[in-house]
Amino acid sequence: MNLIDEFLNYCVVELGLSNNTVEAYKSDLSQFLKFIQDDEINAQSGNRFIQSLNTSPNTTKRKYMTLRSFFKFLINVKVFLHECELVKLEPTSGERTSPKPIDLSTINNMSANTNTLLDKVLIELIYTTGLRVSEVCSLKKKCVLWERGFFRLICKGNTERIVPIAKSCVLILQEYMKLRRDENDSLLVKENGESIDRFFVYRRIHQYGNISPHQLRHSFATHMLDNGADLMTVRNLLGHISIDTTQCYLQVTQKKKKDVYKRYFLGVNPC
Repeated sequence: MNLIDEFLNYCVVELGLSNNTVEAYKSDLSQFLKFIQDDEINAQSGNRFIQSLNTSPNTTKRKYMTLRSFFKFLINVKVFLHECELVKLEPTSGERTSPKPIDLSTINNMSANTNTLLDKVLIELIYTTGLRVSEVCSLKKKCVLWERGFFRLICKGNTERIVPIAKSCVLILQEYMKLRRDENDSLLVKENGESIDRFFVYRRIHQYGNISPHQLRHSFATHMLDNGADLMTVRNLLGHISIDTTQCYLQVTQKKKKDVYKRYFLGVNPC
């Protein structure tokens, strides 16, 4: 599997992007590779590609976002790109697309109607902690501080991140652990005792209403802000390095407040 295929799989499993978006990414990257031919993939070749485009502002912006996402992926998998190279790509104008959270009743209905206890654990765990799929898959039994109600994660740069666990999630996890008969040190395992992976988690959650794990993470952040959490707290819980990454969730909650105001005080349907 080449890097582009790995990136596209990452977009589906980890980010929960739609088929249309993934196909657009695939088309954009194919065009980029055709443009650079045998040149090295870096910020300079990316800049040349963007500057060569004779497309509408929206299309140019999409192709830029595709390259930026691809470059970030290459950094994450440690492929010869450096963090500083990303800043050399200049974005076109336009606002960042805000995530669409899932309403709480839908999440509760998912959790109440799972086919297996493991599915219920996955839904409850991701929604109540906001963990990334990769973080859920890498959890070990020793990561759980049961008496304190926390997960202890070791992140990039060997930094520690403490994530609280909701009481409801603790109870479900304890019930799940009682049924374990394997010796795997992973916190969550498949029915055959093997460690779970991102593709497994995506498939197990996606069967309940075409919802992705990433949408549950989005919903965690948005619902936290809706209920009064400050942006820095949500940033720390999500493990974002930059506050700018967390800012998009604030846009969602502000729009919701404006819609509620229009509906109840102005008597109009929100646009």
